[in-house]
Amino acid sequence: MAGDSLNVLLLAGGPSGEHPVSLRSARAVRESLLAAGHSVTVLGVTGSGAWKAGDFDGLLERAA
Repeated sequence: MAGDSLNVLLLAGGPSGEHPVSLRSARAVRESLLAAGHSVTVLGVTGSGAWKAGDFDGLLERAA
């Protein structure tokens, strides 16, 4: 499997006080996966617990 590109689903967020920490962690993980040549799809969970699929690049960038 070495050298093979993976399609990765990354979960980020969640209904807790750790929501911002999860977003920052997801950003770091996503950047590492992309740098390694993998495809990353982010599935976000809002602070109120709603699951959201879509483009979370902007949200993760602001989570620095």
